[in-house]
Amino acid sequence: MNTTSSSTPMFFRNDKRTTLYLAGWTPFSDGTYFLICSFLIGFAFITRALVAFRAVMEQRFRTKHLDRQRAAADDETSDTKEKKNKTIPFDLERGPGNQQTSTGVMAPPWRLIWDVPRALLFALIATCSYLLIIAVMTMNVGYFCSVITGLFLGELTYGRSIQWARY
Repeated sequence: MNTTSSSTPMFFRNDKRTTLYLAGWTPFSDGTYFLICSFLIGFAFITRALVAFRAVMEQRFRTKHLDRQRAAADDETSDTKEKKNKTIPFDLERGPGNQQTSTGVMAPPWRLIWDVPRALLFALIATCSYLLIIAVMTMNVGYFCSVITGLFLGELTYGRSIQWARY
């Protein structure tokens, strides 16, 4: 078994005729190489924008879910207060003001209007990420630097919108 021969090089190269994705994406001049590198910068930038959009979308879904929970809890507490005629000012289970003190987080129920767009957006982000990985795996220095540059610019632009603690 010969382990020294491999079809994938294990070192970076600076070949301007490295195929990216399809045979038609093989640059034939310095100008087309520049265009492919520019495409990779933009593609990586858009990938970070999609991740930021997902974080914003998740925050909006979470806010809507919590608003619905609060509205339901307010309805319950108003019904309960009417029944008790406000005789108990402090509830040991819920704390002062009848606010629940447990820190458990309940997952929102499955909703078609939320979960289908969430899944589609995740699939799109995963596809973009894997395509960027394929570009880096060509071991072309220009493609690698283009992907890193695009990710840097995307993070610089949209990084404040992405809250990693929630993923």
